[in-house]
Amino acid sequence: MTATAPAEKLLLLGGDFARHNDYLSRLRLDGLSPATALTQQAIPTQDLARLALDIVEGFDAQRMHHSPEIRTVYARVRQLAHLATAAAGHLLDAEDILDDARAGVPVKGDGPLLTYQQALQTANSRLTLVRELTALGPQDTLTAAELFVTERRRRGEIPRSSRPAFPPPSTPHCARWPAAK
Repeated sequence: MTATAPAEKLLLLGGDFARHNDYLSRLRLDGLSPATALTQQAIPTQDLARLALDIVEGFDAQRMHHSPEIRTVYARVRQLAHLATAAAGHLLDAEDILDDARAGVPVKGDGPLLTYQQALQTANSRLTLVRELTALGPQDTLTAAELFVTERRRRGEIPRSSRPAFPPPSTPHCARWPAAK
């Protein structure tokens, strides 16, 4: 693994967060199957968390000094993984709320009995929360990649002439993006 590989993966993850947020901004829950749309979106959202944790493993695989800057990058990537996990949980909760309302049962068995319209409003609120949780992902990954490379270069662990080799721009890092509806 090259010394810049984790930074490259961070930038790819940033692209995945950007695509995720673009998709969420177009996702409407007023279609025929909003619960299914939420469940389908939870899969790539969970993938964001897994990809962030893979980056942490990549950091662990490299021999490097764990300066305060590198520890900050670790923390930021872990935070992104936690945010993506929480976002996926909110999507699945929204799906459960819609399913419960459609079945005419109280939310999660002990919550209020919602009309389908109320459940749809609640699900849309959860979708807004997911957008907010993941909105800073692209910028955070860029900042983390920049901090990582700057610190590694400062310590002489990455040559100044080193240029990252990125995959073609048409290749999404996370291959499970559902089609926009």
